[in-house]
Amino acid sequence: MTFRYKKIKKWDLWAGIPGYFLLSLLFLFWSMTGNDKFSLIGFAVLGVLMIYLSISSMVRFKYRNLVIDAGAEGLRVVYNENNEKFFKWNEIVGFKVNLIFFYQEVKDSNNKTIFIIDEDIEDNETLTNIIIDNVFKRVSKMRKTKTERFLQSKVSPTNIPLRKRWKIEPYNTVSKNVDRCARKGNIHELANTLGFVNDRIDLRGYTFTGIIKNYKLSNCDLTYAVMDNVWLEKSTFDNVVFKNIVFDNLSDHGNSFNNCVFVNCLWTTSVLGYDSSRYTGCDFINARFKETSFIKAELYNCKFLKSKMTCLDFNVSYFENVVFEGEFYDVMFRGEYPVLSDLKDFGFYRKNEMKNVDFSKAEIKFLAVRDGIKLSSVIIPKDKYIFLIHNFEEFSDRAYNNVESFFEGANLKSAKIYFEVLADEAKDGKQKDYIINLRDAQDRDTSDDFLDLLLLYLKKIELL
Repeated sequence: MTFRYKKIKKWDLWAGIPGYFLLSLLFLFWSMTGNDKFSLIGFAVLGVLMIYLSISSMVRFKYRNLVIDAGAEGLRVVYNENNEKFFKWNEIVGFKVNLIFFYQEVKDSNNKTIFIIDEDIEDNETLTNIIIDNVFKRVSKMRKTKTERFLQSKVSPTNIPLRKRWKIEPYNTVSKNVDRCARKGNIHELANTLGFVNDRIDLRGYTFTGIIKNYKLSNCDLTYAVMDNVWLEKSTFDNVVFKNIVFDNLSDHGNSFNNCVFVNCLWTTSVLGYDSSRYTGCDFINARFKETSFIKAELYNCKFLKSKMTCLDFNVSYFENVVFEGEFYDVMFRGEYPVLSDLKDFGFYRKNEMKNVDFSKAEIKFLAVRDGIKLSSVIIPKDKYIFLIHNFEEFSDRAYNNVESFFEGANLKSAKIYFEVLADEAKDGKQKDYIINLRDAQDRDTSDDFLDLLLLYLKKIELL
């Protein structure tokens, strides 16, 4: 089948280029011979406009013979009659196009089934516009000035065609079978149509909606997938790539994620781990968590690399061989439910012992640990103002009761508030181990040597 670049009109051929150019000269001449200011400015503007339109016509005239022949493997592009290039499908539209869906099945005179090219293919504006615009972008050698970009067709970002493709064939038909195959664990039935990306089935840009239950997806790429307001329940994901996804208001219930990768993903106002969801061997790279909670989640051999957590609550979640790298602000680890009724609502949980959890490359601020979680195997950052203690209640009480004998002014106010908060955290006697971060006590009113004074104070009262 053949696509043609349609943005050149007859007016541009016989009148556009010379006409605009001659009008520009005429208007410029009138501007120089005008008797008043209005004529000077008005004709000068019109002259510049005609020059612009002349350039526009020449650019389109240059590619007036752009012809695109579509084949099974890609596109053969011929422009200016003697220039030819070949592009693979994924270079132009970001995914493979199965041309079988652009053929019509008909009967010949002998009632034998034959296939002919569907002449209505150009009515599919989504596909044809993506193809023509992206081809035009690649064969054009113009510099990327604002004017020249305006003259070119608009080219959608990679993520747009990846999502739009599900509205055209063959993906529109295939999308109706994704749910059925995923529930049966037979997503590979669609592999021939969807194709592969780095040996994973290409589900990029797919939209998940509503309740996703009993899915079994393995070796899939879900880059740019849409997963807003999704209820995800009792599903299994093996070796799946989640990339550039916003998980807004996601509910995670009893799912299993094995050897999955989450890259450039954002979780907002989501709850993960209901019914003991398990994350095993998963990497969270440049992940962002905001106002999100983990309830009963179990994480084994996972890594949070270059990630950022803000206002995050790990509620009765279990960690074993987990690495945290990045920024962690206002993060809480709970060893028990905050209220007894939660036990009835959410069920029993595995006691968190923070086995081999590594914070050595993490920037922590206002990190809290509650309800008897052991920290004996935790690796903390190498920072003299951050240290691990094993007598939390005694430490906080003595530090708070003696603070007025050492500090004064703004330093006294900040130190007293800090140790009072610690004492309140430790008063139930459940938490023995604790990560002390003296940087949490610092504010803009304290002195430059405040942190060193805190260390000196703790040594003086024999807590260090």
